[in-house]
Amino acid sequence: MSSLTSQQINQSYAGLIKLADSTTGVTDNLQTIQDGLGNDLPLKIKNGQIQGQNIFSFGYFIPDYEGIGFTATASQFPANSQNVLIAIPFYNAGLNSYSTINYRVQTATTSSDTAELSFYTAQFVAGYGLQPKDLVLSGISLETGTTGLKATSLPSTLSFSGLGSGIYFAVLKVTNSGVQPTVRFSVDPGVGLPGIWAAQLGYQFDASGAVMLSPSKQTGTGAFRNYMIYSSLSTYKTSFDASDFSGGVLNATYNGFGFTLTVIK
Repeated sequence: MSSLTSQQINQSYAGLIKLADSTTGVTDNLQTIQDGLGNDLPLKIKNGQIQGQNIFSFGYFIPDYEGIGFTATASQFPANSQNVLIAIPFYNAGLNSYSTINYRVQTATTSSDTAELSFYTAQFVAGYGLQPKDLVLSGISLETGTTGLKATSLPSTLSFSGLGSGIYFAVLKVTNSGVQPTVRFSVDPGVGLPGIWAAQLGYQFDASGAVMLSPSKQTGTGAFRNYMIYSSLSTYKTSFDASDFSGGVLNATYNGFGFTLTVIK
């Protein structure tokens, strides 16, 4: 192995390893590693991650979309679910950033519904399971007036890379004058979620003794859910604490809000 001892920069730079951008250092964005002459090496690096063709890493395979997906069916919002927060948990590996949220409106509103979405980290609340915690991104206005596949640009880049892999929450709010929402979105298909919940959280039992995988409870003794409709929460907060969830959760059947996120490449 050669040494750089007594070597001048103009004699040794070709054998040095550098980043494609020589001015920023390692950042939260993947950069190609190069030799001193600017030739790309089959290796990329960012904070907390290395990618390469011969390195086994799911992060090397950058998908087009992430999220929980949506089916070709829609679920009616339950009575009394307007003007309150609805939390839908999902898993994210914390590797990518997103520019757009994609969803399907299958029934347009006939009652002037407006829909807003925010993303939160998760926390464990004793007696209630996983619940939203800290705000990640807010101010996402969803379309409700026409049917079809929608692609709504996010107000700023969404990323969980600094937060790590784990469970996050998409928190939805449908607002109107006080009537049951009429807009319908395609639902979460649940593809792959049982395995994720089991791997991340372990199995749970519901009130009847049946094995459940959903991470949240409607009350301290109620059934487990893969969504939560908070009858007492109507305002997005910067951060929720355990006491925010003591006011109860609406006991109603709902199949969840399905979505995907467009990955920035």
